Amino acid sequence: MRKKIMMIIALVLTFTMLWGTGAVYAAQVGRQDYNQVQQQIEQEKEKLKQGKAEEQSLAQEIQGLETKISAVENQVAALQSQISDTEGKIAVAKEELKQAQESIDSQDTNLNLRLRTMYKNGSIGFLDVLLGSGSISEFISNIDMVQKVHASDKEVLADLKDDYKVVKEKKEELDRLQSQLSSQKQREAEKQAQLTANKSEVSKKKANVAASNEARQDNIQDLNAEADHIMAIIQEEERKAREREERERKEREERERQQKQQQQQAQNGNNNSNGNSGNSTGGDSGGSSDNSSDKGDSSSGGSSGGGFTWPVPGHTRISSNYGWRICPFHGREKHTGIDIPAPYGTSVKAADSGTVIYAGYLGSYGNAVIIRHSSTLYTLYAHNSSLVVGSGKKVSRGQTVAKIGSTGSSTGNHLHFEVRKGGNSYGNDVNPWNYL
Repeated sequence: MRKKIMMIIALVLTFTMLWGTGAVYAAQVGRQDYNQVQQQIEQEKEKLKQGKAEEQSLAQEIQGLETKISAVENQVAALQSQISDTEGKIAVAKEELKQAQESIDSQDTNLNLRLRTMYKNGSIGFLDVLLGSGSISEFISNIDMVQKVHASDKEVLADLKDDYKVVKEKKEELDRLQSQLSSQKQREAEKQAQLTANKSEVSKKKANVAASNEARQDNIQDLNAEADHIMAIIQEEERKAREREERERKEREERERQQKQQQQQAQNGNNNSNGNSGNSTGGDSGGSSDNSSDKGDSSSGGSSGGGFTWPVPGHTRISSNYGWRICPFHGREKHTGIDIPAPYGTSVKAADSGTVIYAGYLGSYGNAVIIRHSSTLYTLYAHNSSLVVGSGKKVSRGQTVAKIGSTGSSTGNHLHFEVRKGGNSYGNDVNPWNYL
């Protein structure tokens, strides 16, 4: 991204240095690039907006997971409390079971002792007790006693049976409850661990999205800075272009004023001559009233003997001459060179020996070559289909440097040929006919 923007700025600066009168077009190209940067900024802002929404969604997801983890932790804590209570109950129950067991053992011992005694004495022991009674009342009393002992033994047996059953059931219930609570605690712990892992994963994702959003924010700031830089260059070029147009307008008006003054002086001289002779027939004065005749003939492309060789041998027709014109791409503009139509692929020759200072694509000029012939004199060859020489190469007069084409802002195959002169910013455009 930054590399592309720096190339754009370099392109605008190249236009500034190489073509003073082409600053308006350079500003137009720069403004297009500025608009592209603005579009990139809007795209980055939209991505940042989506990233912020995703970040917010992940934050809400993390908050939900934290709520669930907190709930599970509370459940585990409650289960732990229940397990502790149950373990306390189990301890009490074990003590009660121990006492009940001791009671059962004691009763069992007494019962067994009586049963063994009865067994040893025989089952007639009760009958002996009854028959040994001394009276009816004693007999009745002995019967009642025997019945009570028998009933007591039966009750002891029944109680022992019930006690055994209760102890067994209570112990089984406590074991079941403890096992159930332990199992549930394990499940809740596993659930908590899973939620914690999910939270960690979502947190990492949120951190990545946040980092990406921060990078986008930095990128937007960089793009805004570069856009401001490009706009500053564009505004400066537009200011220079306005100043240059104003200066050229004043120079043009001054030339027109001088031409009118010369015409007026010539007219006054003719009037004086007619007044002296009295019989003038309007014959040829032997001179021209226009001292700024164009060196170029649009039909022949003739040479004024300026020293440069013709850049497209065998093709001398001129489709657009040097000077102001209506351009199909940019409207009214100053045409800074001459256009020489020729078939696609025709060789383009160096007008004179020199060093190639630029060879590449150059905005509306398309594939272009610039040759420096001296410290203040340059030629430019534009709209080529291909380039034969590279930057830094020394070329000789008449050497092929490119092939005719129609790249850049062009409506057909031709060579746009410029001559530039001056020591600052690679000079200003001058009329090529003064050098051909």
